[in-house]
Amino acid sequence: MYRHALDVFLDVDHQLAKPRLPVPSAQNRRADHTFMMRMRKYMPGKHQDFLLHLASHRRPIRELARHTPELQKPYDSAVLALKRFRDQHMRIACLYIVSMSRSAAANQSGCPTGAMMDTLQREDGLRRPVRGTGGNELSCLLKASRDATTRTVLAGNMS
Repeated sequence: MYRHALDVFLDVDHQLAKPRLPVPSAQNRRADHTFMMRMRKYMPGKHQDFLLHLASHRRPIRELARHTPELQKPYDSAVLALKRFRDQHMRIACLYIVSMSRSAAANQSGCPTGAMMDTLQREDGLRRPVRGTGGNELSCLLKASRDATTRTVLAGNMS
């Protein structure tokens, strides 16, 4: 819920609805842009209400910071801190989810989760991308989220 609140508060555009620079990569455009909104359905009602309340303000903090020079640097610092968090999240996901799902040792050790991941990834002997929550391609989803956060930075961004 905290990441969702920060995204709403900082005006991170995961749906690629707002023109921001740099333009999304082909991989970013391929990602599931509705994922973050769909995740809200699984939150308790009060959490959903809080996010709706944050989103309902007519002037997002990003716009206020964009038009107030004294706020631009602190705003960008907050956005970049969120980006660093997402960088670390990608590293952890790759280390623990992707690596373990592709590890033959996990399957050979009798680990049922490793066997299941191996089965899910292979179809006709071909290795498939690792899937995360909701069946999304994990690395694509995480990179798109991190890149959406990067596009929120104001410095050098004239959106």
